[in-house]
Order: sequence, then C-alpha cells, then structure tokens
Amino acid sequence: MGGWVDGRIGAEQSAEHRLPHGQRRGAKEQVALRIDREVLAAFRAAGPGWQTRMNDGLKDWLRTHPAA
Repeated sequence: MGGWVDGRIGAEQSAEHRLPHGQRRGAKEQVALRIDREVLAAFRAAGPGWQTRMNDGLKDWLRTHPAA
C-alpha cells in the first residue's frame, strides 16, 4: 500500500493516485531520515503539505549548494 505517514496519506501520494494510469508527477523515493525534533515540529505545525514544503526547502538549498 504505502503512502501512510503518521496515519495520514501525504498530499503528494493522493495527487499521484488521481493521475491517469502509469503517469507520475515526479519521481520520489521513500527514505528514513533523522531530523531534529524541533525542525520536524515546526514543519508539522505549519499544517498539511509540510512534507512538500520540507522537500521544496531541500531543493532550494541544492540550488545554492551544487553537488560536487
């Protein structure tokens, strides 16, 4: 099944399921990541979409810190 985080389906997952068969918005990979509690709490406190905002923040960081 997949897509469950803390008992809720992520917005990215539910949007993906509405696309025509075989089409995906973007390639994503599920990972286990250790995040400081206060960082995670701040993202979650911002409400639904916190995982997308966290992903967007990481993408912004990559734009200013290119991989070696």
